[in-house]
Amino acid sequence: MKRISAFALVSLSYCSLLAGFPPAQAQANNREKAATVGLNSYEIVQLELKSPVRLRDVGGKEQTYERAYLVTLKGTFPRDQGIGMELFIGDYRVPEYGGTKDGIYFRIYDEKILNSLEGKDFRYRIGRTEIRSLEKRFSTREARPFKTQKE
Repeated sequence: MKRISAFALVSLSYCSLLAGFPPAQAQANNREKAATVGLNSYEIVQLELKSPVRLRDVGGKEQTYERAYLVTLKGTFPRDQGIGMELFIGDYRVPEYGGTKDGIYFRIYDEKILNSLEGKDFRYRIGRTEIRSLEKRFSTREARPFKTQKE
């Protein structure tokens, strides 16, 4: 008898605990509402690296890069890293980005990738929702010739 009542107690505690959490879809919607996203402007500069970086190029061949293209986006982006925003330019998913006080930044090492993004839409996705446009297109035309900075 004591086993049944202990089991019932644990079950009731567990059910009451679960009742306090909204469904996963509601949590995702709340995260998305809390994360307003907007792109005001962006800048591209050529970055001279302190030491060469070895990465694979578009074709999968390992390359050594002496420079990178630093893309800095200014706007409103989620500060909560747990929200899980993905950033895209066209179909290219930016593999890694970092935060600044007024936006985010990322690097593109392969000039072929940089050139292939010309005229493509900046887009984002938060959680598992659809990919949305940031209403701006990527272009390197106005930035050329690139300003050069040292890392």
